[in-house]
Amino acid sequence: MEANDRSVVKAFIILGFSSMPHLQALSFILILATYVLTLTANLVIISVVKAKQHLHRPMYYFLCSFSFLDILFTTSIAPKMLESLVEVRSTISVADCIAQLYLFFTLGSTQCFLLAIMTYDRNLAICHPLRYPAIMTMWICTRLIGMVLQGGFLAPLLPIIFISQLSFCGPEEIQHYFLDAGPLLRLASS
Repeated sequence: MEANDRSVVKAFIILGFSSMPHLQALSFILILATYVLTLTANLVIISVVKAKQHLHRPMYYFLCSFSFLDILFTTSIAPKMLESLVEVRSTISVADCIAQLYLFFTLGSTQCFLLAIMTYDRNLAICHPLRYPAIMTMWICTRLIGMVLQGGFLAPLLPIIFISQLSFCGPEEIQHYFLDAGPLLRLASS
């Protein structure tokens, strides 16, 4: 098919597991249960750390931040994935697709940066146990979390800007169960 015969895509159809309809109900139940379990476990971690005064330390502050990011990260993917398992033709506009992709990359990179900071924190606690409380104060923790958030939100910005400049021509079907860069780039016509 010639490029001028194709129409410009305004929305994508997420096919998910449409080739295996007999597994869609089971997949929906398993993914929903995993999603609810993830949300519950992370909320319990955050609640326990907030409720117990003796857990108000840098390590637990980082753990709460990681749990909160995990809730956001999971929520950026799971609802659309669950929708694609229920609906025959789950659609998403190109703008919403780019926004979801940015959120997915942002939260993923923020989690990676936070894991690096958590590793540094534990290394500091092990290598300098007597000086640790003086070095890793709550002021430092707050600044480190701020740096993690800045880095996480800025790191994927340039690739997402480049992806948003692409034009997409048919077919508008994505052979995937959630939006990721690989399946999206395969549909780009520019």
